[in-house]
Amino acid sequence: MNYKITHQFFHDFYEIRDFKTKLDIRIKDIIKRNFLKTNNTEFMINEYFVEIFSWSIFTKEILERLDKLIFINNIKGIIDPCCGNAFHTYLFNQFLNLKVYSIDIQDEPNSWMPITVMDGRTFIKKLDITEHLENALLLSWVDYESLNLDLLNLYQGNLVISVGNYKQHGAILYPQELENKFNLIDKFTLEMPWNLTESIEIYYRK
Repeated sequence: MNYKITHQFFHDFYEIRDFKTKLDIRIKDIIKRNFLKTNNTEFMINEYFVEIFSWSIFTKEILERLDKLIFINNIKGIIDPCCGNAFHTYLFNQFLNLKVYSIDIQDEPNSWMPITVMDGRTFIKKLDITEHLENALLLSWVDYESLNLDLLNLYQGNLVISVGNYKQHGAILYPQELENKFNLIDKFTLEMPWNLTESIEIYYRK
C-alpha cells in the first residue's frame, strides 16, 4: 500500500498530549545547535525534517494497521537498537501504548524518548527468550549491513519491522537473511516530500 507523506503529517499526532511540547523543544534545540536566526516552524519542518523526525515516517494510518498485526502476534513491545532520536519508539509508545526500548550507541539532545546509550547488540544479548518473543525488532536505516545482520541474527523473536531501501543502497546479505528466515506479511511504500520512495516491511519468522 502506498502512502504520500507531506511535511504536515505530524498534525495527526497532535492528539498525543505532549507531542507539540516535544516538537517545539526539538525545533528550538536544532535552531540553537545550528545558530539559526528563525522562529518559523514551517521553515524548520521543511529544511530540517529528518533531524526533527526521521528519514521514514510511520503515519497514523500505518500505525493503526500495525496495531492489528502486533495484537494478533501477541507483541507487547518494540526493540529499536539503533533508535537515533527515538521518534519511532515515541510513536509506538504514545500512540499504540507499547513498551519500547530505545537504544543507540550515542545519546541525542532532546530526543523524543529517553535513550539507553549502549551497543544494540549488547542490549539484545541481555534479553531472555520471553523478552525476545514478546517484542518486535525495529531496524530502521541501520548504517552498516554487518550491524543489521548482527542485530537480526541475535534476535530470537518472531516479528521484524524493517525500514529503509537496503537493496537500493547496495545491501545483499541482510535482505537475503530476512527472506531466508522470515516471511513478508505486509509492506508500506512511502512517497517522501523530497520525491524519494522508502519502504516499511513487516516480517514474521518462518
